[in-house]
Amino acid sequence: MSKESLKTQAYQIIKQKILNCEFPPGTLMNENSLCQLLSISRTPVRDAISRLEHESLVQITPPKGFIIKEITLKDLNAYFETRYFLELYTIKEYGRNIDKHELEIFFKFFNETVCFPTPEDFYRIASSLHNIFIEESANPYFIQTYDQLNAQEFRIRKLIPLDPECICQLRELYMELLTLCLEENWKQGASSLEHILDTYRDFTFSSYLSGPNIFERNRNEQK
Repeated sequence: MSKESLKTQAYQIIKQKILNCEFPPGTLMNENSLCQLLSISRTPVRDAISRLEHESLVQITPPKGFIIKEITLKDLNAYFETRYFLELYTIKEYGRNIDKHELEIFFKFFNETVCFPTPEDFYRIASSLHNIFIEESANPYFIQTYDQLNAQEFRIRKLIPLDPECICQLRELYMELLTLCLEENWKQGASSLEHILDTYRDFTFSSYLSGPNIFERNRNEQK
């Protein structure tokens, strides 16, 4: 396998373990343990860690190694602030570019699916819809930023799964949003999307502040 392939493989494996919280937030790690775990030499592992630091998923702490970045209250505020800005802007400015057939598929899905097997199933579909609004902007900076938000969202939802009541509420809100989008009422659609983001935000902050810190509990459970 080429050096570049090994770098890519190391990066993908480590990142996935961070996103899945197999490496929980706040965990101190080192290159040697990762090399043994992945059976890969130091250079690709070091390259992967450098890339992940750039994506704000790890913090390098010489000479000890690196720490899986915590998700702090400040991080959550920044995360939601960026989502509000990007998503409300793109739906108003670029919503008209979305293929109506795609919207109809999403509407049919939310309309016909009353129960979701797992919170992850609901999140996966909902996340796909949000991604469409960003992708239709065709703005590479928006898309790159949103990719980083998606990584954090994946970690957040692994640590704070949506409960059935919240999923039921969101399902109704998504149907309202999609109805407005199909009517090409982008102004009201943006208001509906804002209500969806409010629901995610309120649930996340409520869970985060319920104490003791849910992210700390998750790390302790992994030990």
